[in-house]
Amino acid sequence: PHRHGTSGSRPHQLASRWQLPDRCYRTVQTDDRTFRGYGRNCLRKYYDYNASLPRNCRRELFDRNGNRKNIFTQRCLRRAGYLVEAQNR
Repeated sequence: PHRHGTSGSRPHQLASRWQLPDRCYRTVQTDDRTFRGYGRNCLRKYYDYNASLPRNCRRELFDRNGNRKNIFTQRCLRRAGYLVEAQNR
């Protein structure tokens, strides 16, 4: 038997599905551009739905020191419907 409120997603679960953890926000400065987004390794650790993030939003970058950085870009994620808290940084 189905009981009210026992199946399906609750509103706070839906919000958390689309809410990215602010602690994973990164700014990566390359030689010619600044990219803003969410670090892939951090999302793997702190975001339960990381496997469902749109692959087309992922960028592999090299910072000014030549270090490889993998981020999901803020603009792309916002367009895909994710709540981007750090958008004004």
